[in-house]
Amino acid sequence: MSTRAKDTLTEKPRSLDQHRPRRAVLFSGLILLAAVLVALFVIPALWREAQLREAYLPTLESDAARTPEDGPLQALVGTRRMEAGEYSGAADALRQAIADGESTELVWRELAANTAAAGDGKRAVADLHLALRTFPNSFSLQNVLAQVHVAGPAASAETLAKAIAPEGPALLRERYAAGSRLNGLSEWLGRQNPEASGFATREAWAHQEPDNAQVQRLWGEALRRSRRSAEAGPVLIYALSLAPSSPAANLAYASVLEEQHQYPQAMTAYLNCLKLRPDWLPALLGMGHAAISIDLPKYGVPAYKRATEIAPTLAEAWIGLGRASSLEPDLIGSSVVAFQKVRQLAPARTDYATDYAAAVIKAGQADAGPTSPTADALSLLRSRVAAVPGDSLTHYLLGTMLMRGAATATSQAEAEMQTRKALELSPDNPLSEIQLGRILLGKNDVPGAVALLTRALAATPDNVPALRTLAQAYARSGQPVLSAHISAQALALTAVNTQIKVLRDRERANQLDAAVHEQLAALYHQKGSEREAQTERSMAALIRKDPQAASAQFTAVNSLVEGVLKPH
Repeated sequence: MSTRAKDTLTEKPRSLDQHRPRRAVLFSGLILLAAVLVALFVIPALWREAQLREAYLPTLESDAARTPEDGPLQALVGTRRMEAGEYSGAADALRQAIADGESTELVWRELAANTAAAGDGKRAVADLHLALRTFPNSFSLQNVLAQVHVAGPAASAETLAKAIAPEGPALLRERYAAGSRLNGLSEWLGRQNPEASGFATREAWAHQEPDNAQVQRLWGEALRRSRRSAEAGPVLIYALSLAPSSPAANLAYASVLEEQHQYPQAMTAYLNCLKLRPDWLPALLGMGHAAISIDLPKYGVPAYKRATEIAPTLAEAWIGLGRASSLEPDLIGSSVVAFQKVRQLAPARTDYATDYAAAVIKAGQADAGPTSPTADALSLLRSRVAAVPGDSLTHYLLGTMLMRGAATATSQAEAEMQTRKALELSPDNPLSEIQLGRILLGKNDVPGAVALLTRALAATPDNVPALRTLAQAYARSGQPVLSAHISAQALALTAVNTQIKVLRDRERANQLDAAVHEQLAALYHQKGSEREAQTERSMAALIRKDPQAASAQFTAVNSLVEGVLKPH
C-alpha cells in the first residue's frame, strides 16, 4: 500500500472528529433556541392562563373590555358572572364569545341557559335552535330542546334554565377557568403573600384549611370581590366565629352587609372594627357611607370628619364629609366647603359633581361670580357632562344651575337644552319634567307646561314647587278656579311639611319618643309618602314593644359612636 493511501485511511477518522464539535454546537444552539422560544411564547401563555384563573370578576371584565375579540376571555367572564347570579350579563359575555370564535355546543347551551335564567325564555329557545343549526347532528342539543318542550311554555325562568343546563356553571368553569400547568406556582406565590393572593388560590386554600380564620376571611373577601356577597356572608360569619377580634374579618363582614344594603348592621360591624383598631381609615369611610345611606348624618359626619383629620389630603374622605353634611340643614355651608376642598385636592375628579351642585343649590348661593361656589360647581358639572355624557342627573342639575340667579337668554336656552337632554336620557323623570315645565311657562308655552307638570305630579303628588307652578299655569290659561284649587293643595302640603320638619327636629333630639314616630307616620301617610310612613311605624312599634331594649340598644350605639369617633 502506498504512503498516500495510508495517509488517506488515517485522515478519515480525523475528519469525522473535526465535524463532531460543529454538530454539538449546532445541537446546543437548537436547544437554546427552543428554550428561548418556550421562554418567550409558551411560558407567558401558560402563566396568563394561570393568572386568569386567579383573577377576580372586575379584573376579568376590565381585561375583556380592552380585548373584546378574545373569545375564551369573554367566555370566562360569562362563567364568573353566572357564578355570581348575573345571568343577563353572563349571556351578553357568552354571546360575544361565540362571535369571537368560541362557537361550541357548550357555549351555545350555556348562553341559552343564562338567557332563560334572565327571564327571556323565547330568546333562549331561539338560541337553542340557532345552536342546532350550527351543529345539526348534535344529539345533546336535540335532547336539550326535548327537555325544554317537556318543561312547557309556562315553566319558570329557573326551571327552564335547569332544563337547558342542569349542571350550572360547572362545565364552563372546567373549560375556561382550568388555568395551566403553572397553577401550582401561582398558588405557591399567592400563599407567600396572602393579601395579594388570587381567587383560585383562596378557594383551594379555604377547602384545605377550614379552621384557619385568616384563610376563611380571605375566601370570603374573594367571593365578595367577585360579586358573590350572598355566599361571602356565611363564610365571613364563620371566620368571625374563629377570630372575633380580627379587625380585618370585621371589616370584610361589614363590607358584605353594606353591599347587601343592611346598613344598620354594617354600621355596627364598622364600629366593632374601630373598637378593635381605632382610627382605621377603611372602617371610618365605611361607617360614614353606611350612615348616610340611611340618612343618619349624626353618625356619618363625625366618621368622615375623623377621616379627614387622619388623612387630610384624601379626597374620598372630603367627598364623604360633603355628602354627609349636606343631609343636615345646619351643615349645608360646611358641605360646600368640603367639596371646595376636593376641588383643590383632586382637580381632575368629576364623580362628585352632582353632590357639589346639589349642596350649592341647597345653600341658596346664587352668586355666579367667577370665584363663587356656584361658578365652581357649574364648571365641574360641565366637566362631568364631557366625561360622562349619558348621566341624566348631571344634565338636569346643569339645567337647574343655569336657571338660577340673573339668568340670561343664553343661559335659559342652554338650561332648556340640558333639561331636555336629561329627559331624553331618563324619560318620565318627574324632576326633569317639572323643570322643563317651569322653563316652558317662562316662555309662555302654557299648554306644554301644564302637560309636563300634570304628568310629573301624577308620579310625585307631594311636590309643592310643581303644584305652585301648575297653579300659575292654570291662572295664565284663564282657569282661576282650578288654579285656586291647586294653590290650596300646595298650601296644605306646605303646612304638613312644616309639621314634619318640627317633628324631625324633635326626633333628632330624642329618637326613643314613640309618639313622635307615630305622628310622623301619620303625616307621611297624609302626603302620600308611604315608604317613610312605614319606616316611622316600624320604629314606633319597636319602641312600644320593648322600650327598655330599644333604649339599651340606642344608648349602646351612641356610646360606641362617641367612644370611637370622638375628636382628638
